[in-house]
Parts: sequence; structure tokens; C-alpha cells
Amino acid sequence: EEYNSIFPNQKNLLEYEVLYNNDRDVVIESILRKINMKNLRISGDNNNNIWEKGWGEILESIGDDFTPDKIMPQYFDHHNIMRLDGNYIKALTENFVYKYDQIIRKVILKKYAGSKSNLVELGCGTGSGTLLAATDLDKSISITASDWASASLPIIKKISEFTGRDIAAKQFNMLDMKGWESLAVDKDTTVISFHALEQLGENYENLLHELCKSNCLCIHLEPIYEFYDKENLFDMLAKSYHKKRNYLGKYITDIKKFEKENKAKIIEELRIGFGDRYHEAYSLIIWKGIG
Repeated sequence: EEYNSIFPNQKNLLEYEVLYNNDRDVVIESILRKINMKNLRISGDNNNNIWEKGWGEILESIGDDFTPDKIMPQYFDHHNIMRLDGNYIKALTENFVYKYDQIIRKVILKKYAGSKSNLVELGCGTGSGTLLAATDLDKSISITASDWASASLPIIKKISEFTGRDIAAKQFNMLDMKGWESLAVDKDTTVISFHALEQLGENYENLLHELCKSNCLCIHLEPIYEFYDKENLFDMLAKSYHKKRNYLGKYITDIKKFEKENKAKIIEELRIGFGDRYHEAYSLIIWKGIG
């Protein structure tokens, strides 16, 4: 009933098959090779070149003719092997990952992001989450989309024109916090991030403190290291990949420290159980500062 209220008349199916035996072993072998690569890009550095290049390519492809299909980030198009509920699966539907990603984001926005007067997205990238927010949330909610790459900002402006909704586009660097004040985050703000904090590695402390101090509602869909089970191979591979890429550190552990100090409250934590073949960037944490 809840799904039907969010997706009325939704008839599209996402099809996949579960991989077993040798097919599963082949996937595991590919993950081990990836983890052992010497030139694997590491997160946590203040280097925006890859994002400026990537989002610049998206902006160029949009040109003067914006359509929603043009803002799918490039990294989605090569995933056809994924993690789902403890299994490796193979997609049978084209662009399965992106389509499921959009379903998850839409559910989260509709269920949790409509209670405050302001919405601020951190690391909005190509604006796929921003577009959903602009389309699905009440028009009384003001929307700000931020990214550390300047190429992202004109894409947000095109989304604003397409939806006919006033969306503020701000350049904000989560590592050095430049541009934080321009976001005007306060207790009437919902802050969202979709696979964005992962790029901070261990360097999230300043952002975490500001979020907590602002008493805003925080909704994160991110890879959460603490959710993996250290007792099984399936999760050990994801933990190893997470650490090798230096993705988001023990973020929820630090929020729980604030909670013990009566500075924060965790509202929901949920491992959705979905990801690409290497790890799961789809774990949900909802919390707020109460200081």
C-alpha cells in the first residue's frame, strides 16, 4: 500500500538472476583482483579533477536540451553484477542499478524529507537526487543543491528550469568546509546525502560537528562500514574493498558517541542490502543534533 502511494500505476519490473557455484566464484575472484590493484583510486583527498571532468561531460551532453535521462552518472552504466540480500546477482534489466537507485532515493525522499521547510543536498553531483526532490516534494519546501565541483552547478540550474522550481545551486567543499555558511543549515533544514560522504574517508569530523551543532535532520544513504558482518566472506570482501578505497570512516560510531553525550539522536539505521559487486553504498542513517 505504501509503495503504491509513492509509485502509482508503477508496472515496470527490474529483473535479475542470483549467481551460484562457479558463477559466484568468478565474481569473488574479480573482487579480489580489484582489491589488490595498486592504482585503485583512494577517497579522502581534496582533488576535484575527476568530478569536474565527469560532471563537465554530463553538462556538455545536456547542451540546450535537458532531459532527465541525460543526468545518469557515468559510473552506473557498467554495473550488471550487484549485491542483494547476501547474494551476488546479475541484472537482466538494462540500467538496473540506476533504476533501483532512483526507486530507493524516491522512497527515502517521500517518507522522510518532507517535514522541514528547507532541504539541502550535499554532494548533489549530476542532480539526479535533486530532480527527484524538486518533482516529488511539496513546493513550499525550499531546495538547495551543493557540490564541490563547479561543473555541477549549471546542471542544477538546468534542472531548476526544467522543473520550474527555484533551486539554489551552491559550491560547497565537505573536506575544508568552504561554502558551508552559504547553505544556511539550521533546525528547519533537512540535509540529505546520496553516496557523497563516502568520498570523505576519515575526514568527516568538521562536517559532522557542524551538522550536529545545527540541529538539522540528517538523511544519509551511504556505505556504512559498521553494518558489515565480520563473520562471513560476503561481507569481509565488502569491508576490504571499503577500506582499500578509504570510503567513509566509522561515521555512525561517532554519531552514537554524540548520542551518549545527549548531543544527537539516531532516528533510524537500516542496512538495505543492495550495492554494486564490491560494496553497499545503500545503507540508511537518519539522525539529528539535539544540542
